[in-house]
Amino acid sequence: MGWVAGTYQPSEDELHQGIFVTEDGLSVPAQMTGQLRGRLKHRHPEYATQPDLFSQSFRWMVYPKTEPLRFDLAEMKQLKAEPTAELRLDQFCVVGLVKSIDSGRVDVRIQRNQPPRQGGKKA
Repeated sequence: MGWVAGTYQPSEDELHQGIFVTEDGLSVPAQMTGQLRGRLKHRHPEYATQPDLFSQSFRWMVYPKTEPLRFDLAEMKQLKAEPTAELRLDQFCVVGLVKSIDSGRVDVRIQRNQPPRQGGKKA
């Protein structure tokens, strides 16, 4: 996950799916998580009828997905006048498990956090 500054442009058909445009102009397909939908409904009950709410740039907590590339938008906050480095924008965190270190080579295992299958063990 990480924080990215940009604007969200909802599609004409579905408010919760659209395009995320970064400050440097990169366009990425995006969708709002249920968590973000709930917060928006609580803070801005009429957000579905206020398309200008998304016209300004915010900093967004995103979960990038691959194959194909898309952002799951989890949170949005106002941009402040602080330098980008202090806001921790455009930085992503990937967590892994160091499996071995041998002759200057580090092997790391990175996997998705998924709940265990019904009756199964956690992977």
